Amino acid sequence: MRAILVALILASAAGRVSAGDHEVSPAACGAPGPAEAGVRACTALIDAGQLKGDALSDVYYHRAWAYRRARQIDPAIADFLQAIALTEDFGRLFILYVDLAQAYEVKGLYDQAVDNFSLALEIAPDSPFVYYFRAEDYRKMGRRDEAIADYRAALKLRPSLTAARDGLISLGATP
Repeated sequence: MRAILVALILASAAGRVSAGDHEVSPAACGAPGPAEAGVRACTALIDAGQLKGDALSDVYYHRAWAYRRARQIDPAIADFLQAIALTEDFGRLFILYVDLAQAYEVKGLYDQAVDNFSLALEIAPDSPFVYYFRAEDYRKMGRRDEAIADYRAALKLRPSLTAARDGLISLGATP
């Protein structure tokens, strides 16, 4: 749903972009469908060189997700990083950091995932799911005390988060 909303915003804000001998709609970049089609549409928009700032950041973001759907994690990470570098809206950084962290998790790069979840928490420290995700990474890294602290932080913000409660129990800690 979020991808569709962003695609509609892109389409209304940027209109159609000339890409060589044809026009590409920014909505095509973030539209549901085959990952390869999304990568091609986003790449055409990037290569056209007509978008700047947040509009260009959005295109990199959508291409990153297209790469993720295609299980091409390295180019997804590169595009998430580019989207972060280009964004002009501080509030948008939260989701960019979370999505980048999750891409690092797919690669088993838990240190980088933790770093990006921490950046997201600096922006929105009341996000129980980010504490939970970071706790999971700490647990996978064998950092028990940090995992317990984050599971407890998640539960403090959302007492009904059973996954965090289960995480504590799995580490032999009381919820």
